[in-house]
Amino acid sequence: MSTQKGFPVKLVKKRATPEEIIMREGRTRIYGQFYDGINSSTLIQIGGIPNYNRNSTAVIDAKAKVSVYGDKVKVVITGNTDGSTFYSDPGSGVRLMSGQTAEFDFSEGIASEGAQLYISAGDGVTPIITNVIMTYKTLTNDLRFDADRSLGWIGDSISGPTTNSDLLQNDYHNFATRNWLMNNSLIKETFRLCNVTSGGKHSSNYNDLLNKSGQNSNPCDLSIEFYQMGMNDHAQNIPIITYKANIRKWIKHRQLNYPGIVLVLLGVTPAQGLARQNGLDAYRTAMAECVLEEQALWPAGDPMRNRIIGIDLGHCFDRTIPARFAISDGNTGDALHPGDVTANFQMFQKICEGIDFDTPPGQLGKNFITTAAPNGLLPAGGLKQRGIFDLLKAI
Repeated sequence: MSTQKGFPVKLVKKRATPEEIIMREGRTRIYGQFYDGINSSTLIQIGGIPNYNRNSTAVIDAKAKVSVYGDKVKVVITGNTDGSTFYSDPGSGVRLMSGQTAEFDFSEGIASEGAQLYISAGDGVTPIITNVIMTYKTLTNDLRFDADRSLGWIGDSISGPTTNSDLLQNDYHNFATRNWLMNNSLIKETFRLCNVTSGGKHSSNYNDLLNKSGQNSNPCDLSIEFYQMGMNDHAQNIPIITYKANIRKWIKHRQLNYPGIVLVLLGVTPAQGLARQNGLDAYRTAMAECVLEEQALWPAGDPMRNRIIGIDLGHCFDRTIPARFAISDGNTGDALHPGDVTANFQMFQKICEGIDFDTPPGQLGKNFITTAAPNGLLPAGGLKQRGIFDLLKAI
């Protein structure tokens, strides 16, 4: 079997500037709103920004164009819903003649992805047509651009994450992992999270993004990245052989572009329905096989072997408890989004401390159990047991 060579003991990297981070990791979005009728006190809502994970994503560089057709009207910009200073009443009292357009620039502000801008237009008597177009960028709501390290997170809506509305940012499993890395770093390093996630997507969709160097597919200054895809591969019948090929491509891409990076592959989280849970086992096993096969490409003793890690989340929380899943999944008996504080904590606990919800005291959670490997295809535990901080020292 052919082997690969290792990497320098110490890598010196130039930290990206805030402008570079926004350019490479920001995702450009366009949203339009149309209103036709008599309007006075009714507010026109624009922004169209998903708010199921409003604490995980920030909105920056926002601009709005408002066009009114009809008799002259007054356009009033009123507050926002997230309590930030994003919208500071820049357009209150503007009067537009028919066919005129007013432009509003909010690029100096930052809001959470749940923020919404409201516009009131009209005299309550005359029918008018109002068009609004907003452009903005979204960025992971972790704006510590001066952090010592960046960690990436590849995934679907589970990594978004899709949770119940009462969760705070630090409750999310990926933000909690970031905090654990900072809190346990012996040299007090800081970490910035870059979430590259999109609901409903599978591993082939992500590879398409890599092929096209799509927006935020290449975060800045990555030292460690987590790969959490597979739920939609199963749901959309992506062949196992394709799933494995997609994982390998991501590994090769990251090792080429981020020398020495630590790559952490996360086995798919529990599904409530037994049929789905059992079907996902094939994808979990395929992921573990990829880890073993990629590790074997490096010579024995090469540190790169240890920089490909597999952690199985398939049994991290109790799938038989409906409350573990997001309320938005409904009472179908086949929910799949870990939605409450407990589920997210137990995901984080397996990733970092290596413990499943039912792990006996003094033991570690097993990784990728199969009939042939009852103790798991990969070593038990999580980042702590893999010596993550020693691995990061050389990067």
